Amino acid sequence: MSYKTPEPRPKIKIKLTHWDYILEATSLWLWVATLLYTWISYQNLPESIPSHYNIKGEVDDYGNKAIIFVLPAISMVLFVLLTVLGFFPHIFNYPVSITQANALRQYSLATKALRVLKISLTATFALILWKVANPGTSFFPPILVAPIILALVLTPVVVLIRLSFKYKWVNVEMCWC
Repeated sequence: MSYKTPEPRPKIKIKLTHWDYILEATSLWLWVATLLYTWISYQNLPESIPSHYNIKGEVDDYGNKAIIFVLPAISMVLFVLLTVLGFFPHIFNYPVSITQANALRQYSLATKALRVLKISLTATFALILWKVANPGTSFFPPILVAPIILALVLTPVVVLIRLSFKYKWVNVEMCWC
């Protein structure tokens, strides 16, 4: 078995568009809102709050109310890591070969998907936080919590893969990029 070293991918600085700034601001706003909601909710929480839910969305463990700060902390770590990762699109895994001709398009698609993923993950943590802080209320049945979270996280990835194949050969600018 032989291993062929792949050609180095082009390193291109992606110019942020209006939509990129909107996506970044949205994810940052969601994270700040989550943190503020955590801080405000903490004072009104009982000493014991739900700390784990099963796949059906039912509480199966409780913990001290201070654990509520774990959710925005994890969200912040993911937010920062995904933000930093967005500066290095040439190291991502792509479903198509990256060439000089398609690098700009593929990198733009990937960084946009990363920004949407940041929004999805931040919204997921906000949803979980809201559910923990308000265990008796829900906008939807508990059984739908897991599918909603999966949809929030997987949709940007599926869309990226689909668009990557659609634009694998060309470096055409689209209006939303």
